[in-house]
Amino acid sequence: MVVGDSFRQSAHRSIATGLAFLFALLALQASAAAQSITATHNVRAASMDEIVVISVEISNPNQASTPEPPTSDDYNLTLRGGPSEQRSVSIINGRQTSSAKYTYQYVLSPHKTGILTIGPFVLKDNGRELRSNPFRVKITESAETKDLMVEVEAPRKTLFVGEAVELKLHIWLRVYEQRGIGRAEAGYMLQRVQASTSSFGIFTDLIRQRVPPAVKEATRKNDQGKAVDYYRYTFTTTHYPSRPGKLDVGDIRIEALYPTLLRRTVFDWDHARAPRRLQAQPDVGDIVVKAVPLAGRPPYYRNAIGQFTMQASAAPRSAAVGDPITLNLRLTGNSPLDGIAAPKLSEVAPLTENFEITDDSLAGVVNGNMKTFSMTIRPRHEDVKEIPALPLAYFDPEREQYDTVWTDPIPLAVRAAERISVPVNPEGNNDGNGPTELTQVDDGLLANRTHINDLLTSQGVAITALDRVLLAACPLLFVGVVVFARARSGGAHVEERKRRSRALQEAERALTADRSAAGALHAMLGFVADVTGAPRAAVARGDAIRLLQQHDVPADVMQRFDTLVTDLEAAQYAGGSTEASFDVTDVRNTLKAIDRGVSKK
Repeated sequence: MVVGDSFRQSAHRSIATGLAFLFALLALQASAAAQSITATHNVRAASMDEIVVISVEISNPNQASTPEPPTSDDYNLTLRGGPSEQRSVSIINGRQTSSAKYTYQYVLSPHKTGILTIGPFVLKDNGRELRSNPFRVKITESAETKDLMVEVEAPRKTLFVGEAVELKLHIWLRVYEQRGIGRAEAGYMLQRVQASTSSFGIFTDLIRQRVPPAVKEATRKNDQGKAVDYYRYTFTTTHYPSRPGKLDVGDIRIEALYPTLLRRTVFDWDHARAPRRLQAQPDVGDIVVKAVPLAGRPPYYRNAIGQFTMQASAAPRSAAVGDPITLNLRLTGNSPLDGIAAPKLSEVAPLTENFEITDDSLAGVVNGNMKTFSMTIRPRHEDVKEIPALPLAYFDPEREQYDTVWTDPIPLAVRAAERISVPVNPEGNNDGNGPTELTQVDDGLLANRTHINDLLTSQGVAITALDRVLLAACPLLFVGVVVFARARSGGAHVEERKRRSRALQEAERALTADRSAAGALHAMLGFVADVTGAPRAAVARGDAIRLLQQHDVPADVMQRFDTLVTDLEAAQYAGGSTEASFDVTDVRNTLKAIDRGVSKK
């Protein structure tokens, strides 16, 4: 009996262990089967201007990751945002199970018509590779009349780096008409534009700030010459091109749900049939950006691009030598003035010869279409008759050439500085009766001596041993001074070589320490001064270009340097945030190119 019971207990334990192992194996298999990837699409057929949205659903991955989309010359797939996540937990008979689903959306952009095979999408998860089901989509030609069009308008086909350009984004939506309801209104059609899934490039801030577009109903002809009614929605912004080449307006892709059949609801219209999901992008290939030329640039040029005038006023108009006079310069022009720097008066010789001037690195005050710079000048002498004509150089993008305007001279009345006379009595007993009268004597120099014999005494000079030592030391001292001066000169050359060798390293430190536009500008100009051996305080943008020309730096490198400095000066004088809004990598690469190109003279 004991042996039989023991045998039965052992058999029961073996069966229980086997069942537990079987259940665990089934659970693992069920878990593995629960992992999957599927791809679905919203339409089976679409035209070239319609959007096909593909949803890729991943179930229960060990680690959530973006699937790899298929690639083809026939189409392009663009991921739209991040995944949507769905989790669920269920408890059945005391057993808890959980699941997770991640859905990624891709937009299909076809490159040709016909039957396109899409897929598969691939998910790599902990060494396993899961593939979605491939599917087909039929792509047809766009309709003769386009329901959605997007354009970017510029004032000219040729623009310049740093120029303030007024750009317009036109969104054209064909006026929808339906029997029984008539024509859809402009406001309703604007709501068909899907702002959440569209990209507006450089016009994004207008959308975020909810700036309403200008709306106009216009007629334009389709490809067959038929007149078609559209609503045109226009957004306008000011843009400063920063790179030569094709105009970069950012990623602009406009999506719209165009009605196919509407029905009236209590409050509004609703889609009775699924709308067409359209997408359009602008073509700006015929708008190019050029760099402002270096050739012919006048010495007074300071980033002004457009057409400008300048007037000067001063107060007071009558002053003594050394008295302060407030000089106001008022600029007006046909482009934004925020980035325009003050004229560099320190380079105007007729002004600096007759006046002491303060630092002219002024930000200025913008009021409407006028920018005013105020500074203090002081006449040096009483012969000053006027404040001379002052220059403003600018680049005219329409004529593609430089021009200089001058203010009118301002007459001044300058008098000698007033002096205060204070009577002084050497004896310290000023009695207020004025200076003592001088008395003339007849004996000349003899009147200074009361004893004539003193003048006849021998005045010979005795040379002592110390005097002889000092006289002998003079030549030795002269030789020592010469040797010291030559050694110091040689040391200066050594320091200059060290300064050149450390120029790039010092510029890198400056860029790291101050990431503002002003900091980058200081680093670039300081680098040119160091690498060319010029005094740092004396190097402005024009000076830097001349120094680089003297040291045989290639023209394309100088052009890159000038473009960057122009942008940085515009950002500095425009005020506002001091955070860096430039590509510091471009700055570093340009400085390295200069370092390689400078001839070590």
